[in-house]
Parts: sequence; C-alpha cells; structure tokens
Amino acid sequence: MIEKINSYFSQLEGIITSPGPTLGGIMKSKNWVPVFIFILISILILSYVTLPYTMEQMSEVLKDSSLSEYMEEHNINLSNISFVQKLFMVVPELIFLFIIIGAGAFFTFLFFGIGGAEGIYINYFAIVTGASLIDIVFPKILESVSLIFNVKLFSLISPLILFPGSDPKSLTTILISRFDVFSIWYTIALALGIAHFSKISIKKSMTISVIYFLFKVIILSAFSFLAMNIFRG
Repeated sequence: MIEKINSYFSQLEGIITSPGPTLGGIMKSKNWVPVFIFILISILILSYVTLPYTMEQMSEVLKDSSLSEYMEEHNINLSNISFVQKLFMVVPELIFLFIIIGAGAFFTFLFFGIGGAEGIYINYFAIVTGASLIDIVFPKILESVSLIFNVKLFSLISPLILFPGSDPKSLTTILISRFDVFSIWYTIALALGIAHFSKISIKKSMTISVIYFLFKVIILSAFSFLAMNIFRG
C-alpha cells in the first residue's frame, strides 16, 4: 500500500519534472484514476477553503444590483452559509471539472488523430487528466492564494502584465490573457507526452499541440467575450 502511494506521488512529481516519459506512461497504461482523484480532492479542498472569500466578493458585486433587494427580503447572506451548503456549492465545480477534462481529451484525440498520432480516446483521456495537474490544479492554487491574501497573482503569470490598464472586457485582452504560463506549460507537456507514446517526432507533436492550443484560445475567448457582453447588456 505504501509503495503504491509512493509511486503515485512519484508520478505526480514526474508530470512536473519529466512530463514526456511520465505522461507518455500514463497514456500507455490508461491509468488516469489516481491522478484524477488527486485533482478532484485538491479542487474540493481549495474550493471549500476559499468559498467564504468568493462569497464575500460576490456579495460586493451584487450589492448594487437588482438582486440585492431580493436577497435582503429573503434574508440571504452569502457570507454566512453552512457546511452542507458549502459542499452543495462546490459539487457543481467538480462535475464541471470532469466535463472539461472529457471535452479536452476529445479535442486532443481529434487533433492528434488527424495529425496521424496513435492511440484511442481513453489514451488521450488519460494523458489530458495527467496534464490537468498543470492546467487546473496549479491555477487553482494561485487563485486560492490570491483570494485569501487579496493579491492579484495572476497578473504575474500572464502577458497582460505588459499591458497595464487594458480593458478586461475587450476581445484583445481576453485573447492575450489565455497565453498564461500554465496554459503554455500544459501545451508543451501534452506534446512531449504524446510524442513519447505515439512515436511521432517531438516537432510534429509540438506543432499539433500549438495548433490545438490556438484553437482553444480562439473558441474560449469568443465565448468569454460574448458572455461578458451579454451579462453587461
């Protein structure tokens, strides 16, 4: 049992220090469950711990909105919620997490399949789950620290630091914000892992991974821009 636990933590360390062979190994074995459980528990803990801070921010945002009157009439206090209510608010995020990984695996499988890489969907689901340690857990840790200590750490890992004062709701700003350190790191790690498994060249794998990354940037930025403008309207 201890050996298994040690091997799982070695695997997590390998995703960071040697992503090619580690993620390639996860892709080959299709053993995505341990990493997924670790991601799930990490997000659950971080979301639960930071929920009061998130609710406090939400209360400030809603203070001057039409919903504030409704909340006052029904005695709804977002900063004073029970343990059970906190869990119910965190669960949807965990479900969404599974959907995000599943969709990411599908498009990764699609792009690399078109590019001639080997593997079936479950191989890609496994590697995307492993790489999500970089793309999901690390940003969540940064977000949690930012909320707790009320500091804007994301600006330090985003190219937006070079464009102070930019409009956060503009399409250009949203596009640039997608090129953060974790997203680029994830893209590279994915390419190295798939190259290791599928025996295609690193150059070809990296090219496909970059094309897929740009596809994600355009699609997600477009949805974010529309959502912000609909909300603003």
